Amino acid sequence: MNNKKGLKKLVGILSASLMLSGIFGVFSTISGDTGTAVVAEAATRKTEKQLRTIVLERFPGTVQRVKRDYDDGVREYEYTIRMRDGVVVKVEITEYGYITDVDYEGQWKNGRYYDWD
Repeated sequence: MNNKKGLKKLVGILSASLMLSGIFGVFSTISGDTGTAVVAEAATRKTEKQLRTIVLERFPGTVQRVKRDYDDGVREYEYTIRMRDGVVVKVEITEYGYITDVDYEGQWKNGRYYDWD
């Protein structure tokens, strides 16, 4: 019973830290005599080529389309990728390198596209 409560608490902490890392940038930890402090660092903007590399490392395949958009003053890129196993994935990534959304669209089989909806 305690394991479930501990797991829920850990998931909550990780979710909060991921949300904060998206807002404040990358966190680094500084240890000293008085304990440990978390310091927010400014996130740096990346080029389109660097963002493409980040996306293709996570989702290997062929880039079919790239759309650029602004959301709340932050530049976002939407990559449509056909992965090696035939699955088509839409990945949204911010100009700072944070992947914000992943949509698995469907699958290509024998030259035909099948949607999973």
